[in-house]
Amino acid sequence: DRSVPAPLSGEPPPPDTILGRFIRDLEERIARAEAVGDADDVADAREVLRLGRLLLDTPRDVTLA
Repeated sequence: DRSVPAPLSGEPPPPDTILGRFIRDLEERIARAEAVGDADDVADAREVLRLGRLLLDTPRDVTLA
C-alpha cells in the first residue's frame, strides 16, 4: 500500500510536542528525498508517518503483528 497520509486538519501540533516534532522531522525527510528523487525513501518516510500518526493519535486502534 503506497497511500499518502492525509494532511493534518487545522493547526499542526506544536513543535515542542512529541507528535509535532515527529511530523516535522518526517516531513523534512520526505522533502529532502523528493528533492533528490529518492522514491524509495519517500515511500518509506510516508509509511512511517502514516503508522506513527496512528500509533500516536489512536494507539488502541493499532494491532501490531
